[in-house]
Amino acid sequence: MKRRDLLLLLPLWLLAPCAMAADQQGPSGLSEKDFLGEVPVVLSVSRLPQPLNEAPGAVSIIDRDMIRRSGARELADVLRLVPGFQTTEVRGGNPVAVYHGTFFENANRIQVLIDGRSVYSPHYTGTASIGMRTVSLEDIERVEVLRGSNSATYGARAVLGVINIITRDTADTLGGAVQVNAGQRDVLDATARVGWGNEAASFRLSADRRGDAGFSAFDRNHLGNVNFRGDLRASTQDTIELRAGASDQYWSDGFADDLTNPQRTRRYYGSYFQADWRRSRSTDEEFKLSYSHNEERYQDRYAAQVTGLPAFQVDFGGAGRVDALEFTHRFAASPTVRVSWGGEWRVESTRSEPLYSNGAWIDTRFARLNANAEWRMHPELLLNAGAMVEQNSRAGTDLLPRVMLNWLAASGHTLRAGVSEAHRPPSTFESRANQQFSIPGVGPAQNWLATAGLRPEKVDAAEIGYYGDWRALRTVLDVRVFNERIEDFVQIARTEVPASTGAINATAPTFVNGRTLRTRGIEYQATWRPYESTRVLLSQSYVRTDYPTDGEFLSVPRNTTSIAWFQRLPQDWDFALIHTYVGAMTWSGTGSMLTSQDRTDVRLARAFRLGGAKAEAAIVGQSVGGAVPQYLPGMVFDRRVFGSLRVAFE
Repeated sequence: MKRRDLLLLLPLWLLAPCAMAADQQGPSGLSEKDFLGEVPVVLSVSRLPQPLNEAPGAVSIIDRDMIRRSGARELADVLRLVPGFQTTEVRGGNPVAVYHGTFFENANRIQVLIDGRSVYSPHYTGTASIGMRTVSLEDIERVEVLRGSNSATYGARAVLGVINIITRDTADTLGGAVQVNAGQRDVLDATARVGWGNEAASFRLSADRRGDAGFSAFDRNHLGNVNFRGDLRASTQDTIELRAGASDQYWSDGFADDLTNPQRTRRYYGSYFQADWRRSRSTDEEFKLSYSHNEERYQDRYAAQVTGLPAFQVDFGGAGRVDALEFTHRFAASPTVRVSWGGEWRVESTRSEPLYSNGAWIDTRFARLNANAEWRMHPELLLNAGAMVEQNSRAGTDLLPRVMLNWLAASGHTLRAGVSEAHRPPSTFESRANQQFSIPGVGPAQNWLATAGLRPEKVDAAEIGYYGDWRALRTVLDVRVFNERIEDFVQIARTEVPASTGAINATAPTFVNGRTLRTRGIEYQATWRPYESTRVLLSQSYVRTDYPTDGEFLSVPRNTTSIAWFQRLPQDWDFALIHTYVGAMTWSGTGSMLTSQDRTDVRLARAFRLGGAKAEAAIVGQSVGGAVPQYLPGMVFDRRVFGSLRVAFE
């Protein structure tokens, strides 16, 4: 840990008397059970409920208390606390979070789920970042982040990790709540939620709006979401969950001095519907049938110009839709064996006349069958083995296995080791792009042009880990040592343009399978609770990669550090401090190297009663140490301060 990181912890000892005074006043959010309770249970790794120390992988948990107290306005901002993650904002209005490498701005190598529904977008090169913004932070119960490949459970999109966003049960959100943020850089957010119902059926309707001025005068961005959830308890065994929502997002893009990428506004419209049926025969057995449908539409059309040629129209717009039908069944096969198995039929479709020179829908169909088994070979040995057979209509059939052995070496201490295989088939755009521009009076110019025979990326990963609950020190430590190899990595190159196209240019950008890439390193996260009112989180990653590192391109920062300190104080005051350090890296390719960056956020809040309602007022300072580089050289996240007021009606 660097000296500046240690200095951030010094105020903890200065405020120790205040922390003890807050403890003496009684519990405030944390109970003794939470403080010294059992190991948290996660659901996202094998589809089996498992304590963290028995899960086949390293998992970070972000709960709703942490989200609220962080002062974050975007979920991607909170992911800075997860070791190995990098976050940025593209022009200030399109937050991106990736794990172990950016590979440009598109988060298409991690799976993002909201209540089990994938929000992966099939448009353009594919991304999960925009879909991650369609859930209101107020509705989130917790986020489980699996750091590492998990195609054995979730298929093609989960090659480097899984983010599973779990929303709050409607029975816990009866009544209403409103929250408003307002401050510098034209920050203006509003959230409203209402919940109603009884034991047989309960419902929630929420709406949220977020907006600010981004990084510069021309950098407006806006987000508006509406989400509905209904939980119907049809019997003691059967539950029906209904979800629906819509999102409208727009943000600025381009540059005033770039004729080929001028200033403009991009827009996204999305909607979804999801229905889940669960039958729980016992705590050890459950059936689940789920159907979901996503719709999306993108607008990005502008006039561009190349020196010496007339202006021409450029269009990256299009539409996408996804239908998925999924069945899962988990049960205890014996006192020592638990099994989860299931299947999915999934169709991802995209349509864009500008990108494919074809206005028809282009479908990619997935047929998946997966199984995970947990075998307690011995009271101290736990074997997790799983695999998925995935058939892709364009990439063929693959077997994607994972094996992990957990040794519960002593009470509170677990060692784990395992291997896995994953794959990522090329997106529709990577494998079928055919984009032309018509230049008035000159003729067609070929932009993106796909290369035939593009193969899926294949990821082989090996890891060893340690999970330790040091109760005497009131500390929990999770360490992961990893070696990841990506074969047939898809990268950008140039290809010859056939003369038959009539294009005026001889070459065009394309995607090709490049060399095998390797990433290895160590990362850890630690949670320390010296007092019941104090929680300190520390995470670091040290990564080495054989990606090009010639001073112009480094996709993975070699070192990252994050420290979060959450402190409850007397008289219902609450304090939070988050500091992150990210080493030098690039987000968008050669020539865009960013220097290392430090960012510090602080939040001070006080809870009080407002009539018969619970209220909290807060002031949040982001990047209080000064401007932080973002995405491209010259873009900076400036210091900004905003106030927040939240009122909850029971």
